[in-house]
Amino acid sequence: MTKVCLVLALIIGYALPGAWSQEPPEKPSLGSKANPIRCDGVEGEYAYLARLRDPEGKRVKSFRFGSAVEQSPNGGIMDVFGIETAEGHRGKIYLDMYHKEYVCTQPIPGLRILFEQDERYEYIEGKIHEVGNALPFSGEIESTDREGSVTAKCKVDTGMIVGSQRYFYANGKPRIEYPFEKGVRHGMAIWYRENGVVWAELPFVEGRLEGVQTLFDEKGTVQAKAPYENHQEHGTVEVYYENGRIRQSTEFKHGLRSGFEVQYDESGNETEKTRYMNGERQPKSLRTNRFDAVSIDPTNCSSLGGIGRVRV
Repeated sequence: MTKVCLVLALIIGYALPGAWSQEPPEKPSLGSKANPIRCDGVEGEYAYLARLRDPEGKRVKSFRFGSAVEQSPNGGIMDVFGIETAEGHRGKIYLDMYHKEYVCTQPIPGLRILFEQDERYEYIEGKIHEVGNALPFSGEIESTDREGSVTAKCKVDTGMIVGSQRYFYANGKPRIEYPFEKGVRHGMAIWYRENGVVWAELPFVEGRLEGVQTLFDEKGTVQAKAPYENHQEHGTVEVYYENGRIRQSTEFKHGLRSGFEVQYDESGNETEKTRYMNGERQPKSLRTNRFDAVSIDPTNCSSLGGIGRVRV
């Protein structure tokens, strides 16, 4: 084979017989450095770890080593955790926290993973099962707290949620409603304040947080808008004053600040301008008058009591 032919063979994926396997390479194991577990923030990391069980259904201990030196293949920072089963088997796993409204339904190899709404159920190959039952579950799942108050409801058909998944406050009023189609979130999810006023609207497309998320204040006025692409902020996030003027605008790329973050007073005058690159604040920031940063994150699970979120 000539050198030109060999180069073309490499480009189009052809190889000489016996040069290497024609089988496609296997995807790296979930939880490895090359395939970290995607989570929604720090609390999402701990929520995932809390749902892990060993093959016998016993809890798995975990402890954080710190942040990885390497960047996640998804572009963010990875956290490294150690895990230990009841039998003393130990391992190390990697988690990527920069994926809003995302809860992984797959366990790391050799373990099991519970359903985020109710620990009486688990996921097996992405389908919801009663713990210990080999057949996918069909019926209604009603979850309660220790006092017996209903915290969540959903209907399941052959292991997949149908209709909607609803979470409730202790007073019985709706807290969150996620629409489902073909077993994944699809449509506009609605978050409510405890008084019943809409708090946020989150668009989902085939299981992904995709589109512009809108946050409202108690009067129903738009408080913030954030564009998302596959569970990550991507575009310009804007926070507003009550008069509708922009209070802060921040450019994001794949979940990280990348570009300028600009803050304004109520008259529309720029008060501070800071440049970011890959989430890092750059030293040559442009500043005028100092103005406190605004941090409004309606997808922070701490604001909703740490409930689980989306499935894949």
